[in-house]
Amino acid sequence: MQDEMCVPRKSKLAVHRNVRDDEGFIIRHFAGAVCYETTGFVEKNNDALHMSLECLISESKDRFVRELFENSNNRKDVKQKAGKLGFISVGNKFKTQLNILLEKLRDTGSSFIRCIKPNLKMISHQFEGAQILSQLQCSGMVSVLDLMQGGFPSRAPFHELYNMYQQYMPPKLCRLDPRLFCKFKEFDSIMKSDPDHLAELVKKVNTWLIHSRWKKVQWCTLSVIKQDGPDVALQEETQTKDRRPGEGEKPEEEDGPFQRGDLRPEGGKQETTKQIQDLEGTIDSLMIKIKSTIMTRMEIDHEFKALVTRSEQLLTAMQNKKKEEEERERLKKIQEEMERERRGGMRKISSASRMRTIAVCTIF
Repeated sequence: MQDEMCVPRKSKLAVHRNVRDDEGFIIRHFAGAVCYETTGFVEKNNDALHMSLECLISESKDRFVRELFENSNNRKDVKQKAGKLGFISVGNKFKTQLNILLEKLRDTGSSFIRCIKPNLKMISHQFEGAQILSQLQCSGMVSVLDLMQGGFPSRAPFHELYNMYQQYMPPKLCRLDPRLFCKFKEFDSIMKSDPDHLAELVKKVNTWLIHSRWKKVQWCTLSVIKQDGPDVALQEETQTKDRRPGEGEKPEEEDGPFQRGDLRPEGGKQETTKQIQDLEGTIDSLMIKIKSTIMTRMEIDHEFKALVTRSEQLLTAMQNKKKEEEERERLKKIQEEMERERRGGMRKISSASRMRTIAVCTIF
């Protein structure tokens, strides 16, 4: 809707509606339609010089003028070999010059400059606001400015920006991946910055790299610590509430292998703690190595992947131990239930025996 309101409608050119096919034609450009008259079109398009003028130029004393004429004759001979219509024309010359200009623009990487007419009278230092605004809208500059205001002035691949700034960067930053390299917004000031400012920029980038890698290592360590299992104290409290001695049962402390707090073997816990401490020591040594020595990106990635693999292995081992402990706890509960049922059966048998003894004594 905004584009429809900002961009003016195309001119219908009511003056040229009655132009016949043999009199002219209309080309409707983006900015508007243009009528071209075909009367004398071939004669106007002919750019060949008269024979007398060519002879006069060939006899010129100026060497530069004669060379221009000789080059013109060579091009003319080449074009005449193509056929009857191969004469020197304004259109062909314009096309040739345009191709040469485009080749130069592609080789140099230059940018296009939009020319705006300040007024219709072609007078200097005189501007017509409505006319200028209409030209800007028709050329699409309004949409481009909207994109630039939103922070999207251009789109370029990472490798192009990397190749643009690589020769100005120190070796420490040239080893970075192009995606990581292009995350820093201050690279545009490198070419105009002094050595002190450049050194400060490199220092900031190195600090950011160390912080980012340290966060990755911390995340791996926290992931391993969080998988150490549930709180042991909470498990002990829950087991104490569930474990109630029945009538005639001995206190829980005398149950031997079913004492409170035997949820996890002490040796397994110590081994897991030792493995976690070893992993933390490896992480600390790796951080010291990254800070003190010069390492390539591939070496850092290799060390990081090895550390992640070790953390995953430790996590898998701890999960397996946790499953074994849960299975051991389940078997222990089953054994306690069987022991409770056996003791209840023994109490019932003892009560029945006492009742029979009392009955026999009463009879006698």
